[in-house]
Amino acid sequence: MTDFVEIRPRELSPALHELDCDGAGFAWIDCSDRDNSVFSYLRTDGAAQVIAVFNFTPVWRDDYRIGVPRDGAWVQRLSSDDARFGGSQDATPARVQAEPVGWHGRAHSVRLRLPPLGALVLAPEG
Repeated sequence: MTDFVEIRPRELSPALHELDCDGAGFAWIDCSDRDNSVFSYLRTDGAAQVIAVFNFTPVWRDDYRIGVPRDGAWVQRLSSDDARFGGSQDATPARVQAEPVGWHGRAHSVRLRLPPLGALVLAPEG
């Protein structure tokens, strides 16, 4: 667990901390999926973007779709289900491609494999 505790937002992306005191740095993607107990949000610093997705159930959520703010590939920056953190070691994709499928009021979306009682943090590739 030491690794997880030592991870700092600065190491993942400036989008996680640069606009902490400004509402422009945060936007809900979905905060109303009570049937699946999943919520997701976007953090930005005006340039960099990071998406955080949380699954509050003890089951995997396969092919879970969320809207994303841009096209292209999104890479996993953190999975709480990683073996380093005592996770199941059941793989979540390290990279997903945005599709031109509108979701959550956005023009593009990605399909994710959400770990049980876990979180994923994704950022645009590049």
